[in-house]
Amino acid sequence: GWALTPFLLKLIDTPADTLADSILYLRIYFLGIFGTLIFNIGSAIMRSIGDSADHYITDRLLFLNIILDLVLVIVFDMGIVGAAIATIISQAVSAILVPMHDEKNMMMQALSEQTAHRPFEAGLEFRIGIPSALQAFMYSITNIIIQAAINGFGTDTAAAWASFGKLDALFWTVNGAFGICDHNLCRFRITEQEKKTVFSKVYVSALPWQWLCAEDRTVLAIFCRPLFSIFTTDQNVINIGIDMLRFMARATYYVFIEVLSGALRGTGDVLLPTLITLGGVCLIRIPWIMFVLPAHHTTTCVMLSYPISWITTTALINRTIYIEKKHAYD
Repeated sequence: GWALTPFLLKLIDTPADTLADSILYLRIYFLGIFGTLIFNIGSAIMRSIGDSADHYITDRLLFLNIILDLVLVIVFDMGIVGAAIATIISQAVSAILVPMHDEKNMMMQALSEQTAHRPFEAGLEFRIGIPSALQAFMYSITNIIIQAAINGFGTDTAAAWASFGKLDALFWTVNGAFGICDHNLCRFRITEQEKKTVFSKVYVSALPWQWLCAEDRTVLAIFCRPLFSIFTTDQNVINIGIDMLRFMARATYYVFIEVLSGALRGTGDVLLPTLITLGGVCLIRIPWIMFVLPAHHTTTCVMLSYPISWITTTALINRTIYIEKKHAYD
């Protein structure tokens, strides 16, 4: 990341007036990436044994990051460097707090003793983790390609897209939580006999989650102007961002992607949801940007690739679950 940052930012047509700051921020950010790795592993282990303390730790780290941002950027006037340093300090603290909590947890100690002499556990982690990592990686690749397309519309549009991404993260937090919930629900009911009831419960649970996520986006759409004003005072940037957020607020179909793919992963089927997501996302978004966007060069055309790929992927996963459920009944 440190070495390739300048090359990659130029590759995606980062506006020249933001290139230097972008390189500086990312290089500092990469220095703290190890803390993020430790936190993600530790918090995932805590969730797997029913310990919700990772949420409290996350809240404290977010609060720490906000306070450091305010102090370093506003009080000490460190600008982009202060924001980056605030992030890596929070990541470093997370790398300390999570292992400390794990060491105090009696269930964690028992888990460590049980797996200490099982070398095959590492192979199992790779079998489960690599497809999921590949799925997330391909999401990032397509988002980078879309970012390059957005950058082609100028600095104001790129700034609006960046602000929109911050607000959109609020939605994905809710969405991702339900995916984790259904993953844990299904991982305890993985027999063929129980699959049919598990998938039925997933479908029932997905309905209120979709409503809740839709309400989440609706709230963001209603209060979008004051929310965007947090990030910038440029009215043109704010107006572009509002158009983006309100367009995406109408496209809430993809909530099923996280819920249903989490259910499949929970039943031990890791590779299939990964392949479906790769097909539904990459094989639609990349050709869309390459062939459709040049003929209709608007930001709306760029954003349209999202709901189309979400709906397609949801339909494919839905079909897979139907086959799995039918097989369980047979």
